[in-house]
Amino acid sequence: MFSVQTFVKSAIDPAPPAVPLLTMIRLNEAAFEEVELRRCPPLETFLLGLRMSMWPAFQKEMSAHVDSLKALADSAAGSFLTRGNVRDSNVQTVRFTTPRNVSD
Repeated sequence: MFSVQTFVKSAIDPAPPAVPLLTMIRLNEAAFEEVELRRCPPLETFLLGLRMSMWPAFQKEMSAHVDSLKALADSAAGSFLTRGNVRDSNVQTVRFTTPRNVSD
C-alpha cells in the first residue's frame, strides 16, 4: 500500500493543471460509485482518501485562475469588456475582431 500512496503523492505534489486534475477527480467519483455498488468498504475508504487529497490541489489551481482573471480585469481601463488600454503585454497582443455578416 505504501507504493500506491507514494504514487498518489507524486501525481498530486506538483499540482497538475486544473482540467486534468478535475478529470482525475471525476474518474475517482465514477470508480467510487462502482465500488459502492459492489460493496467493497476498504476500497471505498481508499478512494475517498484519494479524492480528499485531490480537492485542495484543485481548489488551489482554481483560485489561481480566479486571481489571474481578477488581475486582468483590474489591468483593463474602464470595464472588463473594453477593447483598448490594457496594461498587460500578453493581453495587448490579442486582437478583438467583430464577426462579419455573411451577406457582406
